[in-house]
Amino acid sequence: MSVRIRLRRTGSRKRPFYRVVVADSGMPRDGKFIDIVGYYDPRSEGALEIDEEKVRLWEERGAQPTQAAARLIARYRAGGGGVSAAAGEEMPVEIAEGGEEMPVESAEGGEEMPVESAEGGEEPSLETAEDEDAET
Repeated sequence: MSVRIRLRRTGSRKRPFYRVVVADSGMPRDGKFIDIVGYYDPRSEGALEIDEEKVRLWEERGAQPTQAAARLIARYRAGGGGVSAAAGEEMPVEIAEGGEEMPVESAEGGEEMPVESAEGGEEPSLETAEDEDAET
C-alpha cells in the first residue's frame, strides 16, 4: 500500500480540528498514522502550522499528499509559513512620540460615518409595551 499525507479529523462535534498526518492509504481517516506533520484549525480563521522538514522528508520517501493536504501545504508555503494575520496574529503597532503604543490604522481610514435616520431627520422612538398600554 502507498503512504499518503492527509488530514485526520479530531475535535468534537461541530468543532472540527485537523491534524496533518502521514498514514497508510488503506487505514481509516481517523485510524492509525505514521507521523504528525502539522495541524489545521478552520474555526480559528484558518490557523495552520506544518513542519516543512517532515513534509519534505516524507515526499522524498514517496508519500503523496491528498488534494486537501496539498492545498494546505501550498497555502502554508505561499504564505511563508505560520498563521496569517487574519488568523490571530497581532496587528502591527507603531510607537508614538510620547512612547505610547498606537495601533496602525486600517487601509479604510478608520473614520466613522454619521448615520442618517430613515424618516427625514427624526430619531425613531423606542416605545415599550407599557407605554402603548398607558396611551390606550
